[in-house]
Amino acid sequence: MFNPAKAADQIKKEYIGYISTSFRFRNQELQNRLLEELDKTVSKGPFIEIKDIFLTGKSIEDMISSGILSPLFKNLENNKQKHYNRKLPLTRPLYLHQEKAIEKIVSGRNIVI
Repeated sequence: MFNPAKAADQIKKEYIGYISTSFRFRNQELQNRLLEELDKTVSKGPFIEIKDIFLTGKSIEDMISSGILSPLFKNLENNKQKHYNRKLPLTRPLYLHQEKAIEKIVSGRNIVI
């Protein structure tokens, strides 16, 4: 069974490992202090919110109309995907967190999902 706390801890350890190999001090005391600070500041989570109802946001169609997404997304509604045999419903409202994630991505920001 998936354990989000263990997964978050593993991600944090791997990220700190990546940073610590990129910024290496010859002085071991400084290196240890870097690792301590990274351990304190890299992650404060995971934050898990158990809710059965998510707020709804705009639909993909709304996001196309407001210029956030390309009109090419309309092609997905008419195109049945080979493996899933489903269409993408452009008029179905997204969840608000999905809408916000899309807005951040198209504005050039990186996000973790």
